[in-house]
Amino acid sequence: MANRNAIFIWDPQYKVLPQNYQQALEMAEKYATVLEEPSDRLKRFAQEMAAYANAHQDDLEDDVFDFLDSMPYAVNEQTTIALDIELPDDDWEHAIVLTVEKATARGLIVVAPELIFAFLPHDKILSPLQSREWRKLCANFQQDDNESTASPVTNSTIEKKLPKTLKQYKKWAEEKFNQELSTFGFKLDQCSKHANTSELDISSVFIREVEIGQQYIHFRYAGRYPEFGQYVSFGICSSYIEEICQRLGFHRNNDILSSSLHDMLGYHYNDIEHVGTPHIQKEVNIIKDHIISLFDTASTITGLDQISNSDIYPKFIAAQKERYIAHRLIIARLANNSQFEQLAVKLRKYVKGAVKEALWDNLVKYLCEEIDPNIYWQQVADLEQEMLCLEEKRLLALQAQFHPKTADELIQLASQFHDEKTHLIWQQCCVGQQWLNGKVIGNEQELNWEEVQQILANVQHDGWRLPTFEELKTLKFSHRIGYITKDGFAFYEKQEVSFTHWINPFQNCWNNRCEDIYMVRVNNVENPTTNDAPTIYSMKPDLRGSLRLVKTAL
Repeated sequence: MANRNAIFIWDPQYKVLPQNYQQALEMAEKYATVLEEPSDRLKRFAQEMAAYANAHQDDLEDDVFDFLDSMPYAVNEQTTIALDIELPDDDWEHAIVLTVEKATARGLIVVAPELIFAFLPHDKILSPLQSREWRKLCANFQQDDNESTASPVTNSTIEKKLPKTLKQYKKWAEEKFNQELSTFGFKLDQCSKHANTSELDISSVFIREVEIGQQYIHFRYAGRYPEFGQYVSFGICSSYIEEICQRLGFHRNNDILSSSLHDMLGYHYNDIEHVGTPHIQKEVNIIKDHIISLFDTASTITGLDQISNSDIYPKFIAAQKERYIAHRLIIARLANNSQFEQLAVKLRKYVKGAVKEALWDNLVKYLCEEIDPNIYWQQVADLEQEMLCLEEKRLLALQAQFHPKTADELIQLASQFHDEKTHLIWQQCCVGQQWLNGKVIGNEQELNWEEVQQILANVQHDGWRLPTFEELKTLKFSHRIGYITKDGFAFYEKQEVSFTHWINPFQNCWNNRCEDIYMVRVNNVENPTTNDAPTIYSMKPDLRGSLRLVKTAL
C-alpha cells in the first residue's frame, strides 16, 4: 500500500466483521478493488457528512470543510465496496475524529492505515494498544462542547469567547482591523484583486483611494488555536504609472510598490502569537508606525517619489531591492526629480539581459523625450476628457444602430461587444465588473456552478447563455488605450485574448474514459504554440471561475 494519509470506509452488512487490525487492513485493501455499487447506508453517511459541514461551516477549518463536503461526490464516483479517500493535509485529526464518530454510529467500518487503527460499530477499536492515544485525540475536539456557558463572566469566560478555528479568527480579527483602519480612511474590500482567489477565505484586504491611485493592506491569516496571527503585506497601485510600464513592454503588475512587515522588520517581527485583543492592538500599532505613516507620505506623486527614491524610509527601500525599478524611474520623472538621470544610471545595474536592457533604454528615452513633468498632469486630464468624448460618440452610434428605448437599454448596449464575424454578442464585463466611461471597472468574481445557474435563471429570458467551447476560442476584445506624448496624447489598440470561463458543458473522451468539461482556459493568439493550447476543467466540488455570457445576434 502507498504511504499516504488515506482511510477506508465500507458497509459490513452481509459481510464478516474483522477480528483484529491486520484482518481489517486486508479487508480494506481487498474491498477497495472489488467492483460493487456503494451501499445506501454509505451514501446516506456521505450526505450526512456534507450536511454537517454546511451546518458548521464557521466552526470548521477550510480543509476539514472541503473534505466533509466533498464526500458525497467521492462516494458517487466510487465503483468499489470500500471508499478510499485522502484525509486533508492540514487538520486531518479533526477530519478523522468526525468521520469515525459518524461512520461507526451508522454501522460502518473505518480503517486508518497510517494511524494503525480500525474502527468498528459500537465504538469498538481494533488497536487496543493505541486506544488511549485515540481517546486523547478525541478529547481535544470535545473540550469546547463540554464548556459551560452559564458560568459567571470572568477572564477565563472571556477567553472562551475567543476564536477557536482559523475561519473564526479571520472573522474576529477582520472586524477589529476594520474598526481601527477605518479611522484612517481604509475600507474592507470584499472581492479584492490584491488577494488570490484561493486565499479569500483566509485573508482580508483594506483599501484607501488617494490622489495617485490606491493603497492597500493585505492580511493573510494563519495558525491554530490558541496561537493565531497574520502575514501583513501592503502596496500601492497607480494606473498612470502601470500603463506606461505595460505599453513599453514591462511585465504587468497591479502594484507599483509593495512590501510586507516581515520584509521590513525581519526576524524581529513575529506573525503568530497567543490569540487575544492585546495581540491585535500590538499589530495595529505596528501598522500605524510602519505602514500608515509611509502611506500618508505616499498619497501624492512627490511623496511617492520620496519613499521610492530617497532614504527617508530606509527599511522600505531596503526591502524593495531591485523590484519595481521601472516603476521607481517613472515615479521620479513624473515627480520632476532633479536626480532622474543619475537614478536611471543607478537602477540600470539591476537590468539583466540584452532584451531587458533594450526595454530599459527605450523607457528612459520615452520619459526624457515625451514626458514633461510640468504639464503631464494637465495632459492626463485632457486625455481623460477625450476618452469620455469618444465613448459618447460610440454610444450615439449604438443608438443609431439599435434604437434603444430607455437609458438602461443603452447602458446594456454599451457594455456589450458585437462580434460581426461570428454574429455573437458578448458581455464585455465578467460578473463582478461593470462598464463605466468606456472602461471595465472592478474585479472578476469567482463563482461556483450553483451560483452560475442562479445567474443564468435570471437572464435566460433575454437570450443570455453560457458560451460553447468553440465560441470561447473565437473571443477577442480590442481596447483603445491612450498615452501621453510630447505633443499631447495618442492611442494604440490593445487586444485581450486570454480567458478562463465557465462554458456550456461538453463531453471529452480520451483513453477510453469520458468526462464532462465545465470550464476552459483559452489563449486566442494569432499564431498559437503548444503553450497556448486550451486547458480544460472537469467538475469538482471546489471548482470556481469567471462568468461571461453570450447570445446570438438577431
